[in-house]
Amino acid sequence: MKTLEDQALEDESGYQEDEESFFQDIDLLQKHGINVADIKKLKSVGICTVKGIQMTTRRALCNVKGLSEAKVDKIKEAAGKLLICGFQTASEYRLVSLIFIVSHLLDIEYNVAVFVTNQMTADPGAGMTFQADPKKPIGGHILAHASTTRISLRKGRAELRIAKIFDSPDMPESEATFAITAGGITDAKD
Repeated sequence: MKTLEDQALEDESGYQEDEESFFQDIDLLQKHGINVADIKKLKSVGICTVKGIQMTTRRALCNVKGLSEAKVDKIKEAAGKLLICGFQTASEYRLVSLIFIVSHLLDIEYNVAVFVTNQMTADPGAGMTFQADPKKPIGGHILAHASTTRISLRKGRAELRIAKIFDSPDMPESEATFAITAGGITDAKD
């Protein structure tokens, strides 16, 4: 039976392939039947990678001038084929497939957000590479890349908690404080 450390090491070994699939240029969509004019429209609104297409909601893509719902579905399908091919292990493939299916269904059918949590662990070797933040996600880069907006939660002083947006395609990096009380989540009291 594999331990969490063994699984984390396996996930990390696939980092290089995961990184390459994350930065695939949208020009690759031409090989999957997407029109050059449609690719130019995507680039004009700042979507330049295949992952950028997957991170953008269908509703936002339909708002791009000249892209119909049928075109958006075709573009999303082609992008999904390109990204799934980049993962090597069966567990990575299942994880990506599950995330894609859940987010696809909820975005189209119900227009709700999908909330995924990921445990963080300390990386003692990160101090040797002078990284500012020595924490690593247990779920690896697959969960990080599958997320549209990433929020880090940490404990502040006393009962305060801090939520920090540190990766989002449409929101600036910022922090908010809140408190968890017997009555639920409340605004922070200074």
